[in-house]
Amino acid sequence: MRKICFFDVNPETKEINKKESFTPPPHEPGLYPRLLGEKGADIIIAGGMGPRAQELFNENGVK
Repeated sequence: MRKICFFDVNPETKEINKKESFTPPPHEPGLYPRLLGEKGADIIIAGGMGPRAQELFNENGVK
């Protein structure tokens, strides 16, 4: 089962202030960029992402 984890990190000290995780809904095209953008994510760490997914994340303000 996949989990999505959010970390609130202090950019100056690099310390984790808060961690939140949840089980995402089933994948459908464009869902994760919109969902993570709505939840306030501004940076993600992920692999195997194609150019269209990268574009969708950028459109939702997520680097």
